[in-house]
Amino acid sequence: ELAEQGLDIVPQVTPRPLCFEFQFKEPFPFEALPVFKPISSADFEGKKQLYADAEFRAAAKQTMDNVRPSFRLAWENSLISSCPSKPQYEERRVIDVATELGVHTLDLGFDLALENALETRFRMPVANADEDEVEKLITDKNTVIGLSDAGAHASQLCDAGLPTYLLGHWVREKQVIAFEEAIRMLTSRPAEVFIKNRSPRRCTDNRSANCPLWKAGSCLRSARRSRPINCRSLWHRVCHRQWHAFTPTGRRSTGSPRQASRPAFAWW
Repeated sequence: ELAEQGLDIVPQVTPRPLCFEFQFKEPFPFEALPVFKPISSADFEGKKQLYADAEFRAAAKQTMDNVRPSFRLAWENSLISSCPSKPQYEERRVIDVATELGVHTLDLGFDLALENALETRFRMPVANADEDEVEKLITDKNTVIGLSDAGAHASQLCDAGLPTYLLGHWVREKQVIAFEEAIRMLTSRPAEVFIKNRSPRRCTDNRSANCPLWKAGSCLRSARRSRPINCRSLWHRVCHRQWHAFTPTGRRSTGSPRQASRPAFAWW
């Protein structure tokens, strides 16, 4: 309505659910609950003792049963993203596994955490999980794709897969957006919004450009493939991985990203 009134307002929207991935050694989503205050101040061994303590569990379960419904549902719908002791539970919802075993969801979480030295990982959807509403947002002509939190909260969030999620999920799987339109949404549309007074420029003959290449049938959508990782390790792999590029003259060059001179086409 505001855009129709002529106001220059462009909301940023994301095609992905906003998920926190966490371990019970650092239970960030639960730290606002007073019952978890002793966990926050305990060392590693202290945390394990508390999670195994029947009195703490009873208090935590009572709190969870009476907490605001949105948070309880977010925990119940969390996915077990990594569980070395029980890999058959990976990518399954906490509520489904807990129901199958006949236990409380927190008992399940604590037990799986203790079995794996608190290394079990859970992925909690905290926003943008209603796909019917998300579809309305990303297909609205007044919005722009954005809100990728790819560089913050590195141990809990990784939305760097936002572009491939748009292509893999909304284009290939749900067929809500045409492939060409999705490419426009990821490239020229943000340029139109964020680079004001910009003369229109497109890739044409005799112009150099960075053009990523991919197979349309292999774009990933699983949030599991965007698990938070060690940033130093990532940089090491980026800097040392083989880089192939076609220069504007069409010649293929090989080296590192730093050595590639104005590539026209490049792939990983």
